[in-house]
Amino acid sequence: MGTAYGSGLAGTSPEDWDRTFELNLRAHFLLARQAIAILPDSSSILFIGSVAGLQPGTRIPAYDASKAGLIGLTVTWH
Repeated sequence: MGTAYGSGLAGTSPEDWDRTFELNLRAHFLLARQAIAILPDSSSILFIGSVAGLQPGTRIPAYDASKAGLIGLTVTWH
């Protein structure tokens, strides 16, 4: 689940892009960054993504790109 602003590339403002990334990716980064400082070494963090991160198709490029970014964060955060 996430939030999406804009519609198509031409219908997405820089503010739409930034707001979508702030909620769908930056928030996860900040949470994980704080959590790794207090979680035991054997802990896990589970992020819920979207198929849009693997197969874009929502016609909301900021959403699709932020979900792809979440996949990247998930596999590289440790």
